[in-house]
Amino acid sequence: MTNHTKGPWNVNSLSRGLWHIWQKELGHIASITAGSADEEKEQEANAILIAAAPDLLDACKQFTKWNHDYPSIQIFSHSRIVKIVAELDEICKQTQQAIAKAEGKNE
Repeated sequence: MTNHTKGPWNVNSLSRGLWHIWQKELGHIASITAGSADEEKEQEANAILIAAAPDLLDACKQFTKWNHDYPSIQIFSHSRIVKIVAELDEICKQTQQAIAKAEGKNE
């Protein structure tokens, strides 16, 4: 698989029923159109979800890496546990931000 355009991606609407997904440096990535007024809310949500894809992918990769780096059947010192918890906390924050973006709640 080839590499996708790096994030963050953004979404905006220049006219009713048409949303553009774009990236700051490279510009246009995709467009979403609504065939009717009944489809507008759903298509807008789809555009927002697509724009969140790089953030969601990054969060999943971070968690997968963290999970791989710390197998559950190991004994760690207190200082190592503190570091692990801090790393997991950061991954959780990144994941929450990506989910909020995907749901259109980060504006």
